[in-house]
Amino acid sequence: MKRPAVVDNSQSAATRERIVEASLTLFSKRGFEGVSTRDIGEKASCNIATLNYHFGSKAKVYDAAFDEVYRRLRASLAEVINVVAQRPPEIKSLRQILEFAMPRVYESLWKQREGIRFILREILENGKLPERVDQSNEHADLAGPVEAFANLLGMQPLRVRRAMVSGGFLLTRYITQDESALARQLGVSTSFEAHQVAIRSLVEAMEIWINDATDAKT
Repeated sequence: MKRPAVVDNSQSAATRERIVEASLTLFSKRGFEGVSTRDIGEKASCNIATLNYHFGSKAKVYDAAFDEVYRRLRASLAEVINVVAQRPPEIKSLRQILEFAMPRVYESLWKQREGIRFILREILENGKLPERVDQSNEHADLAGPVEAFANLLGMQPLRVRRAMVSGGFLLTRYITQDESALARQLGVSTSFEAHQVAIRSLVEAMEIWINDATDAKT
């Protein structure tokens, strides 16, 4: 009698991760309709049968890619918040906290720009995130950072949330744009200068938006 096939869980997990990574790259550039399962298979170096075994359909791969983007964003923001919470004691004022936090937020999300492009493409094409993704990820993702940052500032989370949403729109605009184009638009010569200008602009904008909520201080 034949022995049952032994499934190598580590290899299976690696294949799944490779498929998700490949799909994320493709979906961020072409959107859902512009990518086929064959495209994903070729990018991930696997056949369609393997892709279907792990996910069942292109839509399920798409959902998995969204989940992976949000997992990475959650991890990145949690790390930044932890660093800000342990900032030197002399950093007390709103401006000082923003100047300490923003470069770290910017750098952290810069590393996740492909995933952010993926999210933005979906919103630009359809006006919103898929319902399942929106319900399972978006609000939960904001809740933790908002509460943590509100505690740091001694403010009500709703007001901080509004400032962070506005800042998020501006931040994603900076980090998803081509660096040379961003430098030209900001009137500087190098990408390094462009990023520094972007960070200063974010600090100034966030300070204004949060100060508009001074009546919400606890």
